[in-house]
Amino acid sequence: MARKLEISPLLAMEQLLMAEALGYVCRDETAQALRFFSNAFSECDWHFERECYEIVTIYT
Repeated sequence: MARKLEISPLLAMEQLLMAEALGYVCRDETAQALRFFSNAFSECDWHFERECYEIVTIYT
């Protein structure tokens, strides 16, 4: 991203973290790499009814 936009890698990382905070991208963080992807969930139209779900807490 930094090369494509011709900005420093540090600035590119700040931009990606800001985009993540705003919900535009999602982060996949592994031991090998840190990747960002478009947030497909933000484009969905979710319609949930609260009473349809039961919250279960499991204590271990």
